[in-house]
Amino acid sequence: MALCRGGLLVLLMLGLADPILELTVVTKLPPKVCLVFDGTESMAIADELPAAKRKAIENAVGWQSLSSAVPTRLEYVQALLRQSRSSGLSRLAKSDIELEAYLFEGQTTSQLKRIELAPAGSRRIDFGHLAGKLTTSGQVTALGTVLQELSQQSSRRLGAVVLVSDFANNSGQ
Repeated sequence: MALCRGGLLVLLMLGLADPILELTVVTKLPPKVCLVFDGTESMAIADELPAAKRKAIENAVGWQSLSSAVPTRLEYVQALLRQSRSSGLSRLAKSDIELEAYLFEGQTTSQLKRIELAPAGSRRIDFGHLAGKLTTSGQVTALGTVLQELSQQSSRRLGAVVLVSDFANNSGQ
């Protein structure tokens, strides 16, 4: 009987103390890195560079030419993406970072178009696939507009933007 009285007294004290159980659950989402590629006509230009500078660029991006034709800016970018197994991009793909890719192109203003990082049905990032999706059909390079649109489309988790362009800004901000 004394045990029951003691138990009731403890329950009464707890009830009068107004206990609150607070449970906080924190979910840490990985940061997002957006790869943004210039898809305008200026990327189809083959630059006239001194031989030493051209050779240095070709070595840096892993360019392997089957002809003597001068590569375009886009072809350099595609070569870099295709040899990404040994680059920083492959390390990003293997990390806890969410990658998204975009192409900016447009006829009157720059427009962002999301590019899939892998072929349909595959979950593994394929930079060769990404390289094949790059085009040079756009006419307007408005880098400020591109960054504003990207910030509107992206969530608060945006960690970084990697912008690949010739930076020939011809419109907008």
